[in-house]
Amino acid sequence: MTVKTILLDFRLKKNLDQDVLDNKIISTFEEYFKISLFRVSHNILNNFSQIWIYSDKDSNSPFIISIKSWDNTQEKEISSILTMNIEYSSKRFTELLTCDVIELEKRLTECFPQGFCDKAKSFPVIERGLEFSDYLTTSDNRIVQYNYERVLFSQSSIYQDIMIVDTIDHGRMLLLDDLVNLAENDTSFYTQSLMFGNDFDGKDILILGGGDGGLLKEILDNYKPAFVTMIDIDELVIKAVKEHMPSVCGEYFNDMQGSNYEVIIGDAFQYMEERIKERKTYDFIFGDLTDTPVPSSSNMNEIGIDDKFKWDLICSALSKSIRLLKPAEGKYLTHCNGKSVPLALKTFENLVTQKFNCSYERKETFVPSFMEIWVFYEVSPSAS
Repeated sequence: MTVKTILLDFRLKKNLDQDVLDNKIISTFEEYFKISLFRVSHNILNNFSQIWIYSDKDSNSPFIISIKSWDNTQEKEISSILTMNIEYSSKRFTELLTCDVIELEKRLTECFPQGFCDKAKSFPVIERGLEFSDYLTTSDNRIVQYNYERVLFSQSSIYQDIMIVDTIDHGRMLLLDDLVNLAENDTSFYTQSLMFGNDFDGKDILILGGGDGGLLKEILDNYKPAFVTMIDIDELVIKAVKEHMPSVCGEYFNDMQGSNYEVIIGDAFQYMEERIKERKTYDFIFGDLTDTPVPSSSNMNEIGIDDKFKWDLICSALSKSIRLLKPAEGKYLTHCNGKSVPLALKTFENLVTQKFNCSYERKETFVPSFMEIWVFYEVSPSAS
């Protein structure tokens, strides 16, 4: 069983009249859903703000409505805001669609006297308690619903939760810790933006992370690099993508190595330390690791422990990569975060220019499966 929720909001020019609630609004609910409601409780929170809770008489499959009247003293034209939350078992009204909710909004609006309601807004039905919820968030925590057709893979490694789903809009999609990592239709948007239009023919390339294989495939399919080394710590991601998203990784995860590439399961930071000791250098290094976190404060001394850990990883990746890049011509290419979190972007840019004395180019691309504009950086170390 799951629980479905309908949300409706009304901006009222006058406070809600009890008669309108009892004789019109509740009657409309009863008629529309063909149920019989009774009042469970009514509480006055202050002189104007109130909350009513109603339920139907079917105890086997509850239907609960909570109605809240919020006193609004900040706007002269609007006296109160009325919010309605309808919750019911998914066993009931299984075919209730968005168009039905809009019709319900219309009928409820007609319950108020003429000129009483300034504006009404209904939201699509939200299904809660799902084993695999298709509600995810953007970088700035806006809710986005993806229409999963089926879950192909769901398992946890020691590093993260991994899920691959089949979607109507984006094809097969990889999620790591409930965040979209890459979808089948993202190559020309995400992967090519990360590459910044560079020519990789004859180049020595290191990919940090990149467990979905999309970047590796794009380089090897379209260029003739001298050698590409990809190192990712999570073998389970690679195995899952190999089985369920072959269109993204191609055949390159079958043998894990070829004449001009190698895929290594291991710690990218330890690997870089070893290459630094060997005085190895690369033409390009891709930082395809964790997204740049959104700091809780512009003061890095005030951010949380988890964010600090991620920022330390980003600093370490940048620091080691700069030491491994060929002087004057080497480039570090990475994704950052969504355009809608400017503090994260500014923090990263300050890190690049002030802490590491590097220059950068910035690219913005709308990534379909992210449903937002994503920001990428090409970092060039100082010639000195």
